[in-house]
Amino acid sequence: MKWRVLVLAIALAGCASVKTHDAFKPGPGTHMTGVGQSMIQVQKRQALRNAFGKADVFGRTTYAGETDLRYIGMRNGRAVMRVTDVDAHTDKTTMSETGVGFAHTSADVTATPMGAHGESTTTYSLPPTGQTQALPPNVTQFSVDPTSRPTVPVGNARITILSASPQSIRYRIDRAPSGDSAG
Repeated sequence: MKWRVLVLAIALAGCASVKTHDAFKPGPGTHMTGVGQSMIQVQKRQALRNAFGKADVFGRTTYAGETDLRYIGMRNGRAVMRVTDVDAHTDKTTMSETGVGFAHTSADVTATPMGAHGESTTTYSLPPTGQTQALPPNVTQFSVDPTSRPTVPVGNARITILSASPQSIRYRIDRAPSGDSAG
């Protein structure tokens, strides 16, 4: 009975769709940063694909890109920010990251009146190594009126501008509700 449950659990886990997960820093709370400095950095990770194209049952992930929001300064009373978004393409799979290779053995045996003589050859092949390539960055500069306390979505976070000056910006980071990612 226990084996049936285990096999069923593994089979169902092998059916999970591949999703991208975001982790950001600094964490939720109120922060202040200066001109040219990062306000938030989001690291994107994607589940490794298994042999069926679904998510890895062990939860292993690979780099999927990153997003960086920087404060540029004030222009005409508006806070200017620049978001740099980098996506990554990968062909890594559970097989390329496991490190388990394939062995092929061939044997040749010759019988003689005095006995037998044999030779064997084993060839071990490593699986192909997966590659990840960062695509060219997408850079967008925009401005907001800091007095209206605007909210800027970045990945799975929401940035609310509290105040801004020519030297610094004060803002609050909140986790976006599930399913409300701006990715």
